[in-house]
Amino acid sequence: MTLERNEDRSERAGHPRCRTGQSGGLALLIALALAAPASASVIPISPGYFGASATVEAFEGIAGVDLPLISYGTGFISPMSQLPSVYSFPSGATVSSGASEARVFDYAMDPPDDGNTWGWGLSLDGGDISRDTPLPSGTAFFVLNDGFDDTMPAPTIGFSFPTPVSGVGAYFEASKFIDIGFDGSVVIEAFDASNASLGSASIITDGVTPSYLGPPFPNGLDTWLGVRTMDGAPSIARIEVTARGFAMDDLTYSSVPAPAGAFAFVGAGTLAGRRRR
Repeated sequence: MTLERNEDRSERAGHPRCRTGQSGGLALLIALALAAPASASVIPISPGYFGASATVEAFEGIAGVDLPLISYGTGFISPMSQLPSVYSFPSGATVSSGASEARVFDYAMDPPDDGNTWGWGLSLDGGDISRDTPLPSGTAFFVLNDGFDDTMPAPTIGFSFPTPVSGVGAYFEASKFIDIGFDGSVVIEAFDASNASLGSASIITDGVTPSYLGPPFPNGLDTWLGVRTMDGAPSIARIEVTARGFAMDDLTYSSVPAPAGAFAFVGAGTLAGRRRR
């Protein structure tokens, strides 16, 4: 953990940072691609698929409440907590991270006047999530600490549900450093109760507005990726997310089919997948 000055634009892939001083905003273009194999049993969906009965895990009330905050030395208590290898969230969803460094980051645990401003770096081209970065909801989000080794494959982390669901999705941003092959991609693969794959969907996240370029902060943690079963049946027992150093918020899932007329993205296409405000 090091203190970085505002003019230092280099970012580690999925690494916590602590900055001093003020920072600021740049609007970036979105590159988003959703695709499902022709033989898949799941198809991509928009957030509008989910109705009022959907469960949303927003990762609030975990860091510094249920789990201790990570300390980096005297005066450097971070606003995040390390998750154990298996952890059940308040919503009932369970993460199985294995050896991966899964954490919950919560700005409610970061006093704004203590002289330190913590953030989560998404590599050189991905920006950094700061206190001012727009989040889908609340002050907390899930992160996966991936290091900075471009010789290793992107890590995979699993999420299971109390009962099988028909649809699941979340907002993502992933590490982006184009020169070394970190393209900001995220893949969700769904599995049934027998551990058979139901197919996958992928997206290229657009990153966030770097803290030193704002305000304003037009790009937040706002790239959506989700899937549902083609027949609407609650067959998804768990998902695996594959991405480098990613941040995720508002993990949303439902055990009931979408209401009539719900809009689903079927097949392959290029779409504007940002959260509207």
